[in-house]
Amino acid sequence: MQYALLHRFQATLFGAVLGETIGLYPLYSKSPHPRLKQVSKNRPKLQWAALTQFYTQQVIQYNRSDLAKFDEEPMPKTAAETTIALLPIALFFHEDRSKLWQMLKQAMWQHSTIAQQESFAVGCAIADALQEKLDPRTLIPTILTDIKSLGKDETDILQLEQVQRLLDEQAGLETALDRLTTISDNDAAIGLAFYCFLSTPHDLRLALLRAAQTGTRSPIVGALTGALSGAFNS
Repeated sequence: MQYALLHRFQATLFGAVLGETIGLYPLYSKSPHPRLKQVSKNRPKLQWAALTQFYTQQVIQYNRSDLAKFDEEPMPKTAAETTIALLPIALFFHEDRSKLWQMLKQAMWQHSTIAQQESFAVGCAIADALQEKLDPRTLIPTILTDIKSLGKDETDILQLEQVQRLLDEQAGLETALDRLTTISDNDAAIGLAFYCFLSTPHDLRLALLRAAQTGTRSPIVGALTGALSGAFNS
């Protein structure tokens, strides 16, 4: 392997933290130091940090009796936020697609099937990156095939299909925002994160700066983009 698995684990989580932080405090000011000093006085906590810690503890102590505990912790409202909170599951079950789907579906029982599948798509991408199998050119078709192989709950993942079209067209961020928001306004963050990552897969910095320009959803888009790019680039 080109990078140690532990380094990829660390890079996934650090990328998520870095992406959300840049989304909360875009560093575009010509004189950043006074601005950083000002916002640091009232710095909000990371939105998903507590839940991520909870699920990390759950997977470390994993056994059949612990599965029920996934229902005890309230999930965030959107699939994108929930996906970030469940990053430990994606990391822990990265070698077993079937188990990854089972655990994500159980943890996201309050969300729709399509939301569960979009979260699974992020998990699959991270799993491929951890195993050094991720090819940015074929990632989305591969994930769509994995989702269809699940069998029972086939749903068109319109966000991913649209992202692939945007990449094929080499479309800009403004076009991506327009198209993906039209499909799924609440959870366009997942599609935008895939777009930001796959449009510059080997440049984490550029991917995060692009994610920071996605408006009010930039912290969660940044977190997802950072997780994907962090896992891939280590």
